[in-house]
Amino acid sequence: MDRYPSPDELLGCDHEIHVVKFQDSMGRWLFRKQCKKCGRMVESGRFLSYSEVQNKNVPLRDTDLEKRTRNWLKNRYEELRLARMAEWRRDYENHLLSPGWKSLRKLILNRSGGVCEREGCDRMAVHIHHLTYERLGREDLSDLLALCFDCHNEIHGGKLDHG
Repeated sequence: MDRYPSPDELLGCDHEIHVVKFQDSMGRWLFRKQCKKCGRMVESGRFLSYSEVQNKNVPLRDTDLEKRTRNWLKNRYEELRLARMAEWRRDYENHLLSPGWKSLRKLILNRSGGVCEREGCDRMAVHIHHLTYERLGREDLSDLLALCFDCHNEIHGGKLDHG
């Protein structure tokens, strides 16, 4: 899976920088560089010394802009996450409809003799369970288990549909 874009890539901000001041928990004034457009602090590891900002009219840090940007980024990352999940789900469902999957499913059911492969269960196997999705579409036989509905449903926390 591709990496998610960085906040700067998502924002597309060219960072119009200015120095701002804010107080820490001890009441000391600190000076940092903040983007006027997106509110992000830049050069985040470095605080400016008083001598660097002396005799300048330094505005307060814009925490409202920072919060709006942080919320926008949070929502955007959630949209990306949901889109990736939907894309994965589509790929998975298409895979389960493929001739290759149907052949593999038959192989696993034959391997199990039609019986659930979960230890201690002797019910009829009706489902094939992925132990991993790392090789989806090119599964090893060891990635898959033949299971009865009840065992498969238990593994998935009772979320399987009887249909």
